[in-house]
Amino acid sequence: TESINGTAAVKTADFQAHRIYDWLRPDDSLAVREARLDLDANVRLEGPGRLNAVIEGRASAVTLSRRQHETRLSIDRLRADLNLSSERLAVEVHECVTAEPRAAIGLSLVVDQQARPRIDVRLRGRVDAGGARQAALALLPESRDVNGVFEILRGGEIPAIQIGLRGDAWNELVALTNLRI
Repeated sequence: TESINGTAAVKTADFQAHRIYDWLRPDDSLAVREARLDLDANVRLEGPGRLNAVIEGRASAVTLSRRQHETRLSIDRLRADLNLSSERLAVEVHECVTAEPRAAIGLSLVVDQQARPRIDVRLRGRVDAGGARQAALALLPESRDVNGVFEILRGGEIPAIQIGLRGDAWNELVALTNLRI
């Protein structure tokens, strides 16, 4: 059979990514209400079912909500790699600098059909505690652990934080047994 190989450069301005998220995950408890992105992506196809991309960009407005609670983000700078095959998705965000809330973070997301747990998310970086508090309480209002942490930590700068989430389904990621701070 013939392979599909090639490269492409894609540039978007004011790309409304929330529409794709709504289409892919219409019943998700985490909703992306708005996601306006300016992105540059260099995409490489490496045969059937394999795609690699290097992505750089910014997001002037991202609004997330869960159970009627909402939080907003503004991303000044984003640099990431994406690897996709029929069995695995790996996203490595090397740099994400946000203005709202003020933060500099990295992220690793792996969804692997062969692994257990199937989904692994790792977040690391430094953040403004007040902004992180607002976002965490909006997205995880039922979490006693998150509420307990932010009952004590109300403001200031968190110079280093690591968060890990693991589960076999997306809805398992918010279960306390799958969350490590």
